[in-house]
Amino acid sequence: MHQVVDDVWQPVVYCRERWLMEKVPLALLLCAAGLALVLFTEPRPAGTSVLLATLMVLAVFTLAVTASVLVQQTAEARSPVMRGLAVGVIVIILVGVYLQSPGDLLAYRRTPRHVPIGIVGWVLVVIGMAGIAYAVFRRWAPEPPALALTPDGLSCRLASVYVFIPWREVVSAGPLELVGEHGTSRFEELTAVVMHKDFYEAHVYVDSAFKRGPAWKEIFRTKGPDMQMLIHHEWFGVSPADIREPLMARWKAFGSANTLPPPALDRQPPSPRVYGAWSFGGSLWQTMKFAIPVLAVVGLLLLALLR
Repeated sequence: MHQVVDDVWQPVVYCRERWLMEKVPLALLLCAAGLALVLFTEPRPAGTSVLLATLMVLAVFTLAVTASVLVQQTAEARSPVMRGLAVGVIVIILVGVYLQSPGDLLAYRRTPRHVPIGIVGWVLVVIGMAGIAYAVFRRWAPEPPALALTPDGLSCRLASVYVFIPWREVVSAGPLELVGEHGTSRFEELTAVVMHKDFYEAHVYVDSAFKRGPAWKEIFRTKGPDMQMLIHHEWFGVSPADIREPLMARWKAFGSANTLPPPALDRQPPSPRVYGAWSFGGSLWQTMKFAIPVLAVVGLLLLALLR
């Protein structure tokens, strides 16, 4: 049985380091797949082609993110003018990706493009190396905690938005509940915090769709007259109990029905309890997850040297 945090005055913080480092083996496999495509396909691409292909993939990714935000903005736009502008930008993006150049856009024709498989392999290698570099960088220069539970309330970072919810504004907390056409679905492993809708609209919601990001609607959902905020344990690589039990303990202690006496004046503030930190424990499974992709990459590099 998971032990509940006894000292509710102790802050609990959650970081995404473990979640990020667990993606490193996948990035290594991506590098291995890219190297395999480069080694076993012909012709091999030139360096300039690799750079252009990488930039092309990054540009398409940026356009996809932009289009996703614009779709969300279109669905939420109340003004017909803003809705029309968003739809127009989406159409331009789609047509621009479909065509090869602005000249094709004016001529209403499509020029076929052929991307060598070797270039695709180099793109996979670059993306995998970038992911590994970012994970290692965040290992030595960590971000601020993504979620914190303190005696004052719950605070979290969502994209570029900082959200703070005092415990007195929390109506209830527990498993996520979604009401649909076939009744109410209850997700025991997912934790949700229910707040007053007036507080949500005044202190949490932001008008900019770019600041909210495409995942905003998945995190904040209506629950009757109130709003609920989803907190997923997988974001931090922890168990559901590591999220729910500290959160429930602090909400019950510091919520509207707070009957907890204040701490002694001479009491030293406790140091935060950290969840989601990553460390190499040396277990067989953890070692295999990193060793197998590394051996695959090393083997392909040795094969390239011997060819």
